[in-house]
Amino acid sequence: MKYFLGFLLGVISACDMVDDKLCVINESNNHIVLSIDKDSLVENEIVYSVKVIESDQARSDTIVFCVTEIRPGQSKKIALPGIGNVWKRFVTDSEDETLNLFVFNRDTILQYDYETVIDSKMYDLEQITLEELRKNNWTIKYQ
Repeated sequence: MKYFLGFLLGVISACDMVDDKLCVINESNNHIVLSIDKDSLVENEIVYSVKVIESDQARSDTIVFCVTEIRPGQSKKIALPGIGNVWKRFVTDSEDETLNLFVFNRDTILQYDYETVIDSKMYDLEQITLEELRKNNWTIKYQ
């Protein structure tokens, strides 16, 4: 019995507890900040990783909730916690079964407060269907 429990514990610990198949490549010339949501309205954001970005150049109230930052020419895998096809379930459960990727220029969010950025729509919204994600092997190229 103790050998079976040891085996079972080994199998469970070997399982990935995140789904990191989503990769975003920043092909733009800007340092970008990403936020991903099930809803296409940025003010209703639900974000899995919350990060505060502040800079000595920024005002003290410059805060944005985001998933990750990506420098020009770099790529980043974005992980969701869970076992199995978490990203597929995330997109399937989303509004119109679409992944909503909000892309902010990092300099913009450091220069302006969050409300100004949102109210002035100083961001890009990329909406990607599950079919498009599969076709592109879960890779999004932002230009």
